[in-house]
Amino acid sequence: MVLIFAVFRNIVICSFFSFMTRQILFQLSEVMFKNLPPEKTTNAPHFRTAMNTCLLILRQHPN
Repeated sequence: MVLIFAVFRNIVICSFFSFMTRQILFQLSEVMFKNLPPEKTTNAPHFRTAMNTCLLILRQHPN
């Protein structure tokens, strides 16, 4: 019984932390992307593509 509870607790903690990490990363990437001046983003298309890919991945995994 204690073992089952410990496993369940670990699953809950891990899923919560992964959710929180995803939310934090999502917020950070949006803030970074919005605060960049336009010449920075146009001069770095690879950076823009990487940011868009990250945002897309984060949006596709809501849980």
